[in-house]
Amino acid sequence: MRRFSCFLGALALLGSTAAMAADMPVKAPLISPFINYGSGWYWGVGTYAGVAQSSVSGNQLLATGLVSGNLEAAGGGVDVAIGYMKGSTANLGFGNWYRFEAEAAYQNIQGGVSVPGDSASVKSHWALTQEFDIGADVLAAIMARVGNIGLTIPAFQPALPANVAVAAMPKQYFGVVLREFQMSGDFGKANGQTWGIAPGIKSGFIYRTVDSNGNPNGGGIDLWASVSWAAKGKTFSNVFAANGAPITIGPGANMGTTYLAGIRADFGL
Repeated sequence: MRRFSCFLGALALLGSTAAMAADMPVKAPLISPFINYGSGWYWGVGTYAGVAQSSVSGNQLLATGLVSGNLEAAGGGVDVAIGYMKGSTANLGFGNWYRFEAEAAYQNIQGGVSVPGDSASVKSHWALTQEFDIGADVLAAIMARVGNIGLTIPAFQPALPANVAVAAMPKQYFGVVLREFQMSGDFGKANGQTWGIAPGIKSGFIYRTVDSNGNPNGGGIDLWASVSWAAKGKTFSNVFAANGAPITIGPGANMGTTYLAGIRADFGL
């Protein structure tokens, strides 16, 4: 009899628990911002190429004079990003959506010049970026205006793998960035490294990826370009060369204005 009573009690408890669970609100699943250009978190991975207008300078004690040279430090990198998009982004317009984004990148941007009896170079291998972007469908507005006077402008579509398709109309944006980048320099046998800081501007287009039926599947392709100006970062100054080499006076290396262009695949979180 006691066992039967316990069994009935367990059934009653199970029934009340199921009823309570049915009454509890169901948490809505997270929706990728790229489904309908809405709000949400996302992450991405991409690649880029860049060139920096840089310089190196200095001289060895026994050299005939100061050696100084401007150079282009060029190369590429890979990056990962996380961000949050907010706004009513389904319609064309200006300022109807914005996003915050942070990136970390490994890059190989470097260049060098010859100096008497040796060489001088500057390079960068790591970079962090924070940015704020705002939607501005400038190109779409121009195309709509041009269409009113009977002219047509061919639509631009990025070259992608055969199994990746994107919707025809991208979202354009403009933004501001702040880059912190590791840099190092060599002048003869002297060398040093530091971190530089570079504010800049950025613009790009976000394309929604679509499935075989042409419906958005939650991903995005971000095509972008940026320019930043180094406000801080000189590798070294007035140091002694290593390994018994001649004293190097006033060596320095600067990573100047940097131009980057890249592509990134984004996915909703």
